Amino acid sequence: MDLILDWLNQNTSIIGLLLSLSAIAVSIWAYSKSSKTEKKLLEIEEAREEDRIKQSKKAILMAIIDHEYHRNFTSFTLQIKNEGEAEARDVCVKLDEMPLLEHPVIPKTIEEIKQIGPKSVIRYRMAITRGYRKNFEVEITWADDSGEPGFYKTTLTL
Repeated sequence: MDLILDWLNQNTSIIGLLLSLSAIAVSIWAYSKSSKTEKKLLEIEEAREEDRIKQSKKAILMAIIDHEYHRNFTSFTLQIKNEGEAEARDVCVKLDEMPLLEHPVIPKTIEEIKQIGPKSVIRYRMAITRGYRKNFEVEITWADDSGEPGFYKTTLTL
C-alpha cells in the first residue's frame, strides 16, 4: 500500500496532466458531436423553410359535386376548389375525358374559367336529368408558381 502511495505522490503531476488531457479530449469530442447535431438541425430547418416556400407557390385543386335540394327537384353544381396558397392558371377541366364545355351535362351558355385564386371556388351548374348515370370521371390540370404541373383525377358520384 505504501508503495502505491509513494508512486502516486511522485507522479501526481503526470496524473494531473493525463486527466487534463483526457478532459480536453472529451471536450473536443463533445464539441464535435454538438456541432454535427446543430448542422443537422440547421439542414432540417432549411428543408422545412424550402417546403413552406414551395407550398406557398402551389395551387391544390380538387373537385366535388354539390347537391342543392329544392321542393320539386335537385340541382347539381360541379365545384372546383383551390385549397392551395397560390393561384392556379391555365386550368383545364375534363369530364369523362371530354373538355368540360363539351360534356352534355354542362349547359352551353357557361364560360370556362381558366384561373382560380388561392382558397377560392369556381362553380359550374350541371343539367342532370332523372335517370342519368351517377358517376363522373374528373381530370384537372393547371399551372402555378411552383413550376410543377398540377394534376388531379377522381371519380365523383351524385
